Amino acid sequence: MTTIGTLIDYHYSLNLRCCAEACNHQERLDLAELASKLGRSHSCLAQDISAHIQCAKCHSSHVNVILSSEALNRAEEAALKSSPEGG
Repeated sequence: MTTIGTLIDYHYSLNLRCCAEACNHQERLDLAELASKLGRSHSCLAQDISAHIQCAKCHSSHVNVILSSEALNRAEEAALKSSPEGG
């Protein structure tokens, strides 16, 4: 089973996307905070953590959880900065 601690150790992140129709807020979850609340050994599967999180903007619990790597996040941010629209 993959755990929150494993994600932290291997520099992955979890992103939350609110599914409330009027909201659609997106944010990166603070894995250290999640680990302190649920424990490093808690499963990181969406169905195992979604009951413990909600949208910071509208407080809906109808959210998607998306796994991402830090390296991919940095590459995407660099690409946005260097594009004519992002930079």
